[in-house]
Amino acid sequence: MGQTSSKILVCLIESSAFIKVNGKADSALSQEFKQLITRLSSDCRLSVVLDLADCLYMDSTFLGILARYGNDRDQAVPKLSAPMIMNASAKVLELLDTLGVLSVFRVTKLAELRELQYAELPQETLSWSKVERTEHCLDAHRTLVALSPENAGRFKDVVHFLEEDLARQRASAD
Repeated sequence: MGQTSSKILVCLIESSAFIKVNGKADSALSQEFKQLITRLSSDCRLSVVLDLADCLYMDSTFLGILARYGNDRDQAVPKLSAPMIMNASAKVLELLDTLGVLSVFRVTKLAELRELQYAELPQETLSWSKVERTEHCLDAHRTLVALSPENAGRFKDVVHFLEEDLARQRASAD
């Protein structure tokens, strides 16, 4: 069986959005994820369930975007239901806990929901500029630092590099 690329699948049922992450949840996939949750956020009543059973790995950029979404729902007035993480591996749950963001999610183990008919997202050309991609990564890492003070030391060098890189990119664009 050939190796499949990472992708996000979605199933909308009544007032719930089930989002399945297949493969590596990395920086590139986080852009697609951010676009999806931005669209879904227009309907505040929608509960979100993230099926991570087939998520092999999650990098800090994807995690930061995911954590921002959970935190934004938690801080909304009125407060919105926290996103549910379903069937995440012990490795992914440990990462969420270690980085201090597990509290913005509800976590559950459920038998696979076979009746769900997941569909791939329409293929949109992600035409993010280098500046936008760098801003996206910087925002994700700043979110992780803001949600857990222990992350300041973990991501200090990454944030510093991204800030300098962003300043260079903006200067060369002028």
